[in-house]
Amino acid sequence: MRNLVCLLIAAAVCAMACRSHEMKKIVALTPETARATLLQTEVFATTSVGFKPKTSDQVKAFRVILAQPNARDEFRILLINGKLAGRLYGLCGLYLTDRKTFDQSAKPYLAMKQPIGFMEADTFRQEPVCNIVSNTRAGISDIISGEFPNDFAGGRKLASLKN
Repeated sequence: MRNLVCLLIAAAVCAMACRSHEMKKIVALTPETARATLLQTEVFATTSVGFKPKTSDQVKAFRVILAQPNARDEFRILLINGKLAGRLYGLCGLYLTDRKTFDQSAKPYLAMKQPIGFMEADTFRQEPVCNIVSNTRAGISDIISGEFPNDFAGGRKLASLKN
């Protein structure tokens, strides 16, 4: 009887371990799922979000795209085809990979007062796009200064920056 109980416990542990491994496979981001995540996002989330801070799904997706050899093209796709928050991630990526295109592309967003969902730490609010792109308040991060793009890049040294 004792051996049977041990066998059942071992089988349950193995089943849970296998299920956990399957779940990790499901949440692993491929370049395709990363692109889809950012194309469809309606929230501009900073790097660390939640009550127990963790890297936002959007920033995880951003980093997957940034690591691709065609990152500049992928960020251009986001800028053209993404929902508004996704386009802002495209801008962040172009800041890092193609500064000339970034400078040209950022201009219309500087005056855009349309609010979008903005998640920072454990706070969600509606924020005008222009404030996310260029914020004049002291100590507030934005895209145009490079604070969001560099933070999203995770402090990586990028050899292929085009400034």
